[in-house]
Amino acid sequence: MMKDDTEELEAGDCFRNNGTKEKPETERLSCSDSGAEYKVIKVVDGFTSLVCSDVKGTTGTLSQHGLATGDESFVICFRDNV
Repeated sequence: MMKDDTEELEAGDCFRNNGTKEKPETERLSCSDSGAEYKVIKVVDGFTSLVCSDVKGTTGTLSQHGLATGDESFVICFRDNV
């Protein structure tokens, strides 16, 4: 299993999803890497992907919910890396 970089992503970072839409496994890459699919616009603490609806340019969201594990919950607002 590959290391998942979701918790380390910050605004301006690029990544690709090595998993599925339902169970993503993110890999942080340089934005100039041809394999970088998405660019992080904003990371928001919270539980709902609706927080990205007001973030201009957002084409998708990635949520991490840490309720069972005690980890922080957050949402990543991203766009295609074009």
